[in-house]
Amino acid sequence: MASEEELFASADALLDKEPQVQQVRARTEAAETKLGTELSARPQPAQDHYEQALRESDTAILTRICPDKHGR
Repeated sequence: MASEEELFASADALLDKEPQVQQVRARTEAAETKLGTELSARPQPAQDHYEQALRESDTAILTRICPDKHGR
């Protein structure tokens, strides 16, 4: 008798062959990639500033509270 894990693996393999599942998966991956690309560009200046402060051991920058929305 197959284990539960083996049954789920078999079911996943069968579903993966369905064209509709493949289409949904492709659209989901495209949307995740697009959102990831959009979101990764936003905090880049702050990330660069933080990395520079780390390189220079600038504790004043690293320990201060940000006046922006989240106070970090």
